[in-house]
Amino acid sequence: MNSKDYDKITFHRFLNNTRKRLHIPSKKLCYGLCSETMMHYIETGERNSNYLMRNRLLARLGISSEDFEDFIHYDEYEFHQKSQLLIEYVEEKNIIKSKKILNNLLNSVKKGQKIEHQFLLDMKARIMELEKKPLNQIASVYNQAVNITMPNINLLNLDEYVLAPVEYYILLRTLRIESKLDNYTPNELSDFYSIICKAIQTSFHQPNVVAKVYPMAVCGWFDLTSMSSLSSQNFYDIWINSEKALINLKEARRTYYLIELLKLRNDINEVMSLPFLCSKEICENEKKWLVSFQSIYSKYKIDASMDYSGYIYRDSEVYCISDVLLSRRLLYGISIDQLSRNLCSSKTITRIEQGKARPQQLLIEELFTKLGIVSHFRRSEIITDDFSVLNTYKEYKRHMNDSDWKQAEEISKALDDRLKNNKVFNTQVLTLILNERKYRQNLINANDYVKNLKDALKLTLPENVKYSSGSYLSDIEVTILYNLACKKNDIRTLKMLSDKCEFYYKKRIKTHIGLYELIMGTIASQLGDNKEYASSNSISEYIIKEALRQHRAHSIHRNLFNITWNNAMNSNVFYSLETIENLKCCVAIADYSCDFATSKYYNSKLNQVKTNINWTTN
Repeated sequence: MNSKDYDKITFHRFLNNTRKRLHIPSKKLCYGLCSETMMHYIETGERNSNYLMRNRLLARLGISSEDFEDFIHYDEYEFHQKSQLLIEYVEEKNIIKSKKILNNLLNSVKKGQKIEHQFLLDMKARIMELEKKPLNQIASVYNQAVNITMPNINLLNLDEYVLAPVEYYILLRTLRIESKLDNYTPNELSDFYSIICKAIQTSFHQPNVVAKVYPMAVCGWFDLTSMSSLSSQNFYDIWINSEKALINLKEARRTYYLIELLKLRNDINEVMSLPFLCSKEICENEKKWLVSFQSIYSKYKIDASMDYSGYIYRDSEVYCISDVLLSRRLLYGISIDQLSRNLCSSKTITRIEQGKARPQQLLIEELFTKLGIVSHFRRSEIITDDFSVLNTYKEYKRHMNDSDWKQAEEISKALDDRLKNNKVFNTQVLTLILNERKYRQNLINANDYVKNLKDALKLTLPENVKYSSGSYLSDIEVTILYNLACKKNDIRTLKMLSDKCEFYYKKRIKTHIGLYELIMGTIASQLGDNKEYASSNSISEYIIKEALRQHRAHSIHRNLFNITWNNAMNSNVFYSLETIENLKCCVAIADYSCDFATSKYYNSKLNQVKTNINWTTN
């Protein structure tokens, strides 16, 4: 496979093109992060920024890291893994373990590593809150965190800045502590929250980016009402913002601060006594969502509070370059000598695989190219330097999910036209999505469907390759293998994929939850069909718990329905109060997740239960 067959889309071009398209001056983008000179070097590709800096710059442009895979060097990877472990300990409120790893990381951070230091200060402040340290000390730590990347920031003129969601998050946590110290009047704080809400709305356009901080800002604003009597206009402004925040959450299918948001909307509606705030139907729907989510959190004993959640720091899929190189080489079945030929010495490959050398980017690209991977430190499913193409791709997937074939076909043609000069990786994605749409529309048969998938997979992987749970596979490759395994009922491949899911979680790679839900949800369903109800329920319960912890809505209802179906089949009891409550919950959560066709299906099953009909049959 020759390197000329691969798209040459680099991070610096993607960054530069996106910044210019958004008309954001370089000086604004690099504020508090680096000098304008350094920013110039980053955008021209003369300097390689590290993983956290890349993510922060893109986040300031409103680009979610959830859409990418990141490849990082072994030292960065070690910090990343320890950081994720620290987040888990803080979430578990384990003070002793949290402080131990925090001190270890603080000692490892070098001067100038601003983003790393800011993260650790946030974790330090959270631990201090757990220890019930004086509020003024906690506020001091948060103000230090603010000043690291937002020096001398003026909250009254936020439109002068370009900030990332995590920076708004740090500002909001700081304001929360400051409000308890009475450092500002309630009206001053209300103005700050109002400005932050407006800035978040105008800065970001992707629902999953806005959802990260908008609900938090609205809830923080509303909390002021417990300390003072705000004006009717304040209440109304909070209500309008809460409505917009809820829309963003629904579109993103996330539940960040959802329970708090629904509660405050109910409280404002009762306090204001203004029927025009929302229709009776909307109020009833929101109450159903609130009851359902409260019930599901309680049922699975998951803390619904967002106070110590590390959700804001969980973004892209992160891989260590050394691990990827080794696993992919073994997957391809080639020796170190074969991989290094005409590129470098065998000793260099050995040192890279052992995590003892940091290769130059050009060498990484050449090595990865030989192994069917594109790497300019990060990749998305579509390889492009035009961010609008990624949005178009997301739109395509949304229409496919809604079975809107006409719109999906039009967008597919637009994607094909915009990517027609690109090869290999984009061809693989375009083949996959065209094949899936044609099959679901009955335009091709199962044999053609399987053949097309195999052809797409061969673009990056050798035939008859032997996979292991630790083999690096791109998300697209996993998706193709999953579709092939399901269509061919390939138990061996499904077993490999399920082992891979377990590998993800043992390695604490939480950002693979989307693939985990897809693969393990299918396996849970198959186990239920085979009357292995206990095993099926165990998987579905685990998916629900992880989805609740990571604030993902759309897999909850599917797995709750699977459990409810399993229990009815296992007991041969098709009517019970628990079944009714579970199905009501499925309907509400599917409706919240904008899975309207699924919600309608659940509702039909609920009606069958109520009329004592066997609802488990199709």
